[in-house]
Parts: sequence; structure tokens; C-alpha cells
Amino acid sequence: MLVKTKLNVGALSCGWTGNYRFYVITALLNDIQIIDCTHATAMNAAHSTMEDLEDALQYFAALSHGINYFISGDKKLKKNALPALPVNTARELVNLVS
Repeated sequence: MLVKTKLNVGALSCGWTGNYRFYVITALLNDIQIIDCTHATAMNAAHSTMEDLEDALQYFAALSHGINYFISGDKKLKKNALPALPVNTARELVNLVS
């Protein structure tokens, strides 16, 4: 089954440098769409029950753009997720779409 969706991608900080980082980022940009975070979305994130503001900003940006899946291994984020956009681990996502 082919699933076409937007993804919310946080910072790519794997310690990669130079040409390899450029290659990885441009390869990703062929398959993903970068989404924005409006002021209203940032305010929703700031007033949410999520303790980690960066996670909250990414999550609420995904929610406001109608993202289909939010993938994270963060147990606190998963616990605070809303029913409209559950947080799945990578393994859970594979099980959902297979």
C-alpha cells in the first residue's frame, strides 16, 4: 500500500558535515514538504500540556497542517498527544501501514 503524506521533520543534527549532509538533505527534500508554524500555532503549542516546547511546536504545526502521522519515540509526547493526531513509534507506523 502506498501512503502519500506530508511529514514534519525537525532539525537534522546527526553530526554530518560537508557534501554528505548536502546530499542527505537534498535527497530528503525530494520526498518531503517543509511546513510552517504560524503565530497562532506557536501560541497553541506554548499553552499546551507538552513540557518540551520544540516538540510542542512540531506537533502543533503538524496538527494544523493535517499531517497524517507523527512519528516519535518520545513517551511524554505520545502521552500528551491529541486523539486527532496520535504519536506513533516507527514500529507502530510500519504495523499501521502494512
